[in-house]
Amino acid sequence: LLLFKRSSLCEAQLPFHRKRFWHLGFLFLVVNATVIDLVAFSFTPLSLIAPFAGLTIVFTALLAASGLVTGARHKEALGWLDGIVIAVVVAGVTLVSLHGPSSAEGEPP
Repeated sequence: LLLFKRSSLCEAQLPFHRKRFWHLGFLFLVVNATVIDLVAFSFTPLSLIAPFAGLTIVFTALLAASGLVTGARHKEALGWLDGIVIAVVVAGVTLVSLHGPSSAEGEPP
């Protein structure tokens, strides 16, 4: 998503077929995510994987605040409420990972 934003900031004047960051963002968002999800779903129960989607929001917020993708001039400001929400998401993913479903020895997953 940050690559889409960088494309709108840096490549606004270019025609659509020359927007490198937009196409790269689309590749990562749709193609890579689909392949990675299919592989992950084949090895792990959905109830264990689904909470990790919340980490995408956390990483995107932290990357936007750092300015690494969009450039130093376009940093996003994180407030105290954003910090609380990030902590709640990380705590939730951690709790689900630690206390989620597990298979006993001898049982198929």
